[in-house]
Amino acid sequence: MRAGASSIPLTSGEMILLRLTSDPTCYWRGEIEATTASEVGMGRFVMRPRMLATLLPFSLELAEDAQNSASVLQQAATNAMAVKMDQAILSGTGASGEPLGVLNTDNVNSQTGIGSLSSYDQIIVGIRQIMQSNYPGAVENLSWITSPEIAASFASLKTGLTNDYSPLPKPDWVMKLNQFVTTSLGAQATSPLTYQNLIGPFDQILVGFRNAGMTVQILDAGTAVDASGDSWNAVTQHLRFLRISLRMDFCVMQPTWFAKLDAIMA
Repeated sequence: MRAGASSIPLTSGEMILLRLTSDPTCYWRGEIEATTASEVGMGRFVMRPRMLATLLPFSLELAEDAQNSASVLQQAATNAMAVKMDQAILSGTGASGEPLGVLNTDNVNSQTGIGSLSSYDQIIVGIRQIMQSNYPGAVENLSWITSPEIAASFASLKTGLTNDYSPLPKPDWVMKLNQFVTTSLGAQATSPLTYQNLIGPFDQILVGFRNAGMTVQILDAGTAVDASGDSWNAVTQHLRFLRISLRMDFCVMQPTWFAKLDAIMA
């Protein structure tokens, strides 16, 4: 979201958006000549609210003795949900209720099998792919999303000249990108350890929220089971539950204006 995604309200359980899959063609015409019709690839994208939620049990003693317990837990849960939402927007699988992320969206430009880094060439290629897809904006309007590991690898590049250990200068196009470093881009593979990066105009991502965003509730009754299989019972264990949820979906309006870099070795 920091990279510039736009948010819109989802006023119903479904919102249909027009998404172009190819550009129209324009033709010169002479006087009184018929205008040539243009084909344009059109597809529809259906935004359906998907729920992201967390349920935090905490003791009645903590609630009574620590006056800031609810606010501290709510802030921590809100931050965790923001990270989870960013992960879904970037690399969501489209399975188990999770939206399909930009990196897994059809028609996004791609470079595969990059491996070890020695220059900024792959970043330049990604920008070129976007420009070749008739992106109308300036390079300054593009964002480069990378992980801490790959950001460090790029920052560690040297000129390669004999006895010269100074950093490799960034090319002009790379300097103009808005760079964001995030842990939301986890490892793509572990053997060898590789990562993905993403370049694009993030104002072309529409994030729809149902019911004005997050719902926060404190519950005094109920049971729950956590990811480790442990059971929690508000009545018998004298607990409270902090429940936070939101319903959202998003759409990549112009997938060809994005470029992903696959299998970068840190």
